[in-house]
Amino acid sequence: MFTKKQIKDLALEAYQEFSKKHNVQCEISMIELDKFWKLARKSKLVQDDLKKRIPLKVGALVLHGEKEIIYLNQDIVNQLSNQPMFVKALVMHELSHIYLKNKIKENSIEEEIKSENRVSDFVNSEFPIYSGYLI
Repeated sequence: MFTKKQIKDLALEAYQEFSKKHNVQCEISMIELDKFWKLARKSKLVQDDLKKRIPLKVGALVLHGEKEIIYLNQDIVNQLSNQPMFVKALVMHELSHIYLKNKIKENSIEEEIKSENRVSDFVNSEFPIYSGYLI
């Protein structure tokens, strides 16, 4: 099981690796479970999955705004995997959302699905070592 510090250290390693290829500015924050789910429920994809009773597989999330913030929760990360590369893959995925955010045209579920597909393709091409860790 990862400690908060281990998750944060792995996230910072991923951020540094991502930054060697692409310029993004963000914070990485460890938050409590209730706050994580409160933020996650704002996503149209999460709302749709809840409505359809599809089990949620949200490992990390990014909040776009004046300052980009990637949120992680220790309990969720530890439920999903015990592999350090998985944690880095989560962060790479969220960093890619930040990097590609200008391609989002509107706030809709269709755009969120396109964004997920775009990010998946981007990570597969730019950081293939991480592509097999996320579904």
